[in-house]
Amino acid sequence: MKNLSSIPFITSLFLIFIFLSHSNSLFGQEFKVGQNQFSSEETPILKYEISLEVLNEALVRSNLPPIAQDDAMVTPERTVFLKYEGFKPEAGESQEDEFLIPELSFHEKFPFLGMTQNEITSPPPFNPLSTIAGLTFAEDSGLSGFFHIPADASGAVGTTHVCHVVNSSIDCDTKAGVTATGFPQSLANFFTSLTPENATFDPKILWDQYENRFVAVTLVKTATISRILLAVSATADPTGTWYFQAIDVKQTISSNDCWFDYPGFAIDDKAIYITGNYFRLSNNASCSASDVVIIDKGTTGGIYAGTVSADEDPTTNAAFNIYNPVSEAGTGFSSTIQPTHTFGTPPTNMGTWLLSYSGLSGGSTEFIQIFRITNPLATPTFTQQTVSIGDIDGGASMPDAPQSGAATDILTNDRRTLSAVWSNDKLWMTTQVVPSSGANSGQATAYAIQFNATGSGATLDNHTAIGGEDISTGAYTFFPSVAVDASGDAYVGFSASSASMFCGSYAVKVDGTTGTVSNTETAQAGVADYVRTFGGDNRWGDYSNTRLDPSDGSIWTINKTAITNGNILSGSTDDGQWGVYMANFSTSVFLPIDLISFEGNADGDDAILKWATASETNNEVFEIQKLEGDQYRTVGYVDGAGNSTTQQYYDFKDERLLPGIHYYRLNQIDFDGTESQSNIVAVEINTKDLYYISPPAPSVFSSQTEFDLSVSKQQDIKIQVFDVLGTKVGELFNGTIPANERKTFTLSGEFLTAGYYFIQVEGELFRTIKKVIHYR
Repeated sequence: MKNLSSIPFITSLFLIFIFLSHSNSLFGQEFKVGQNQFSSEETPILKYEISLEVLNEALVRSNLPPIAQDDAMVTPERTVFLKYEGFKPEAGESQEDEFLIPELSFHEKFPFLGMTQNEITSPPPFNPLSTIAGLTFAEDSGLSGFFHIPADASGAVGTTHVCHVVNSSIDCDTKAGVTATGFPQSLANFFTSLTPENATFDPKILWDQYENRFVAVTLVKTATISRILLAVSATADPTGTWYFQAIDVKQTISSNDCWFDYPGFAIDDKAIYITGNYFRLSNNASCSASDVVIIDKGTTGGIYAGTVSADEDPTTNAAFNIYNPVSEAGTGFSSTIQPTHTFGTPPTNMGTWLLSYSGLSGGSTEFIQIFRITNPLATPTFTQQTVSIGDIDGGASMPDAPQSGAATDILTNDRRTLSAVWSNDKLWMTTQVVPSSGANSGQATAYAIQFNATGSGATLDNHTAIGGEDISTGAYTFFPSVAVDASGDAYVGFSASSASMFCGSYAVKVDGTTGTVSNTETAQAGVADYVRTFGGDNRWGDYSNTRLDPSDGSIWTINKTAITNGNILSGSTDDGQWGVYMANFSTSVFLPIDLISFEGNADGDDAILKWATASETNNEVFEIQKLEGDQYRTVGYVDGAGNSTTQQYYDFKDERLLPGIHYYRLNQIDFDGTESQSNIVAVEINTKDLYYISPPAPSVFSSQTEFDLSVSKQQDIKIQVFDVLGTKVGELFNGTIPANERKTFTLSGEFLTAGYYFIQVEGELFRTIKKVIHYR
């Protein structure tokens, strides 16, 4: 079962007392304040800070006198501390000028572990918002019967589900991370109605936003056969009916029988487009042709309507045909072409755009070759042009990427166009280059290019390298893919590794107006070195996907990461393994600055926040925001550097904090008022006179994780483990711990499924929760 790394939902709740009605509390519940009433002999737990205005509003509504601003219980920040207590004060005990209120009832949406309101009962959305663990090297083998490299991971995001494919398997999950009924399964089984002759390869999957359904494609080949296998879901639900169609794409080119390889895949409002390169069936030599198959969706009377045909021949079946763009346009160069996935309303009769780079250069100037298709379903017209993009590529051979922990580098392939998207007259593509100067000199480097592209042609807007130097010095970035939001900004997902970093999945935002690249966000970091050659190259590719969520406009990256080593095969020492992850980002987390780092640490009762930028553009100020309840409140400002190309360092102190976990983010504000938020950091303030608990290490674990616990007073302790649904999955300890004696506890992953878990440590005087991630 797949697991969503989302906000945990809390499982059980209780109401000890009710005082005065107040609707601005943590999750919209009501509580009351009045004369103290007590129902148990429990000791106090924590305090909660509330603004003077909110408290006075509640008091006035209940016909109680408000508190004056100069009252001794009001802090300089105009807040009041409400103490959570569950016991009667001893005779003569002072109330310390603090309101005593009970543990409160939370909204029914947040049942859980009996946490108090001052503890953050539901962690805020983090970056990514959610991550769904997909198929792995071992799982694909279990489904298909064979281990495969490269993974060839591709994914699609629909209204309710996220589906992905790897070399020979397919899986679908709800956006909540629950595996869909009937999945995963091998592609051979999925396409069984088309009788695949052998193992499938090079699969891809898309969401058709015009017709709200999934479309998947894969290839099969024998010594005499080359076929495309196509599948279309009947509705937005991938667990329902699918329609299947095979297309015979074997061709005779210059007297050679040739097979179809490396499919590009795109959809517009009219058709499905599948591009591919041709190689000889006899010896795999190039047939010097890159063609496009145009398939009528057939929403009435065709495949989208469930009418599939046994006729697989494009020369006799009018639903699809094969075209050679160079021959059709009468000019151009044969190289790998990528069709453009279309969004919005294209001009009348406009079909897709076919883009290729593959190192096309005129010396010191590189060019992009573009074929524009019009009237795709009638009599297609192909118009070719080349667009100069300047000197972006030194022309050196594409170097393999170094990685931490292994002498064997990772194959980064070549300079082919890897993805393309058209939206609102803007055309984006990704490729990779090897710069001859600058921070990325000599490195495989992801590249994004934007064109202004109406129905009549394309002109260059901007282009930019995506180097990943902010995540690791000397990072190689490769296999990039692109998605574009409604504002015209692009999001590029890619793989990255360096001599000091394992290979993982990352993403950036590219401003559609300026071409400015945001800080790099981590979709899923690698956790081990990756070496898996099968006696050849250490292949990682051949592509990734970045997708726009049709429901909320958020961004998903579907890509691989290097997971824990294992599965050493007979006769080999290779133990690298890949795993697919689908990471969902809010578009607001990508800052228009190059944020190198943002971290928070505790210093006694204070939170110390530090961050650094590599460059800034139009940056007026950083607004420091802190999570209070389910909303962020501004706690301070730090001026930005305006425009800067040198590293800048910043810090901020949030003082006199209550015990517990505090969440912060940066709200970066431009001089024109544009705002963008950073990722979130957590700072834990420990209750030193009650207990100490170390962070579980590692927090992301496969075999086991450990943490230390000590208490200032001898007491009974219970340590339990819960999953994200609040179900208790185990108990690590239930007994007495002496004062000031450090104990080490171990959580084993042997019987856990992959996902998030919460370790609740509950004593007589405190309660705290730690979050860990288990993977297989």
